[in-house]
Amino acid sequence: MPHQELDWDSVFFGFKVAIITNQTLSNDDLAKLLKQLKKQNIRLAYWPTQQTLSPSELIDSRGLLVDVKCTFKTKLRPNSNISTSIQEQNEAYVIEPYSTKVSSEALEELAILSGQYSRFATDPNIEHHKFIELYKQWIHKSMQKEIADEVLIVREGKHLAGMITLGEKNGYGDIGLLAISQRYQGKKYGVKLVKAAKIWCIEHGFEYGQVITQQQNIAA
Repeated sequence: MPHQELDWDSVFFGFKVAIITNQTLSNDDLAKLLKQLKKQNIRLAYWPTQQTLSPSELIDSRGLLVDVKCTFKTKLRPNSNISTSIQEQNEAYVIEPYSTKVSSEALEELAILSGQYSRFATDPNIEHHKFIELYKQWIHKSMQKEIADEVLIVREGKHLAGMITLGEKNGYGDIGLLAISQRYQGKKYGVKLVKAAKIWCIEHGFEYGQVITQQQNIAA
């Protein structure tokens, strides 16, 4: 099968969604497949590919480049000189696991901030409120340990400054969401959370860690 219907996405967006599973297609094969998907009333099709399409080819296929992914991987070294605990505390800030299963409004705002460069935010065909709802669900499910194994936060006093979600993907320790509140950016809290993520991955026996972000997310 050159494509697969995505049940969760279809229910969430309210129309049929599919992913094109063949990462290499000729222009003719892509055109034929898109016609087939249209006959099946599929309104949105994701195509993760390393092919480069010209602007004219994108127009011909009614396609839109909305996301160029970058994957960063690192080999984890248990004997490195980083701290041996994911928790860190001093007079200025605290890094710790998020302790409640009820997601706060501040945490939801960070989740939305983490997705600002995602295809769900940059695709003009996806309504903005659906992007917001999606990332709120993402953080709620992460808090409930449904799609993440750990959520770490950094806070100053009672104020939430940043968060990171951690889990496993294809055998790698994986960072899902990562965001620092605009109010607290420039304090290296993102770096500190990534260091804590490395420690968490080592503690859970992962040899490699990874994070996937978007090419236009220069700060990441």
